[in-house]
Amino acid sequence: MNGLKVLLAICMFVPMIVARENPCLNEGVNPDGELLPHETSCNMFYICASGKPAEFQCPENLEFNPITKQCDWPESSGCGERFEAVPPCNPPGAPICPPHVVNKPAVYLPHENDCRKFYQCDWEVPHKHTCPEGLHFSVANSVCDYPERAQCACLGI
Repeated sequence: MNGLKVLLAICMFVPMIVARENPCLNEGVNPDGELLPHETSCNMFYICASGKPAEFQCPENLEFNPITKQCDWPESSGCGERFEAVPPCNPPGAPICPPHVVNKPAVYLPHENDCRKFYQCDWEVPHKHTCPEGLHFSVANSVCDYPERAQCACLGI
């Protein structure tokens, strides 16, 4: 019975890992050959191929510049303007869920000191969950993701 609970928990969160908007299908984007900035990393970008994004990384110490569509020096890439600073963790104590709004996406909040955990707000009540083994909660995308992409800086991992 415990094995079934574990399998159910894993199946429940796997879509969170892969569910991501396809930037190559946005209006005005060329589905073949368009270079697009990555949504969470300055040194990564996508190249659209047949309407599907292929992820690439700039060489070390360079960042993707969405204006010139090439890897550039950090001071010229404009990455600082693309991303807002997102606090990596909640303050100590239980999270405070925002008021429930009907027909709005679920709200996910990071755990106060463990990168692998997060809270799902359900009618203003926080419910604690744990990401599958090897993954961390990404505040920026509200999904479980690889640690280098989640960029969690919580203590007590």
